[in-house]
Amino acid sequence: MEDRASEGDKKATYSGITVKTLFFLLMTGVGFATYYLIAPMLATGEPIVEEEYTFYIPQVILMLVAAVFTIVTPFLAWIIRISIPVTGTLYAFSQGILISWISYTFAGQYNDVIILSVLITLVLVFSMLLLYTIGTVKPNKKFRTVITTLFITSIISSVLILIAYFIPGLNGFVDMIVGHPFLSIGFSIVGIIIACMFLLCDFETVQRMVEKGLPQKYEWIASFGLAFTIIWLYLKVLDILMRLKDNS
Repeated sequence: MEDRASEGDKKATYSGITVKTLFFLLMTGVGFATYYLIAPMLATGEPIVEEEYTFYIPQVILMLVAAVFTIVTPFLAWIIRISIPVTGTLYAFSQGILISWISYTFAGQYNDVIILSVLITLVLVFSMLLLYTIGTVKPNKKFRTVITTLFITSIISSVLILIAYFIPGLNGFVDMIVGHPFLSIGFSIVGIIIACMFLLCDFETVQRMVEKGLPQKYEWIASFGLAFTIIWLYLKVLDILMRLKDNS
């Protein structure tokens, strides 16, 4: 990422990165709207009743496909940077479908929470941007290392908990941890803090990219990183609000 734009080449700009970031976020909204439009058509076949909620096989299949895309596409984007316009779009669209599925499936229970999550996420994003702009927090190498370590630890912990859930004798223990209101909310708060810290790192990446005069093609990299963090932050905010509403 250190190759500077040559004479005559277009350079990365704040406006270009902003537009591309908004594009990814818009695609999340498109995914949300798409599922809402096709959900009634997917409600076919023998219903699966889980407590007071009803699911249909076509809906479950679509959710599994969307979930796989949200897991695979970020890795592809990281390995093959040139693919980010496509992989980033697929990631954002798939996340929109998953968020819409929550809203549609639990209609009336979480709709207000989904809207509130958007507002809180926007407040957090602009708060972090303000803190970075006025120089209150400037991510250095040690800061990035700590935040990356915490992120990796949280991912590994989630995977281990998921694996443990399917091991006889451990699933009860996992249910106790995940279902404990204070522990689950505490984990969500930690996730929000990590996401906010990553926003600071993303802002610094954007600033360095523009100030060093990198080619315009790198705007996609910065935009996807920023959009990924914002979506991740939103999901963490949504998770904690849903838990708070359930516990209330």
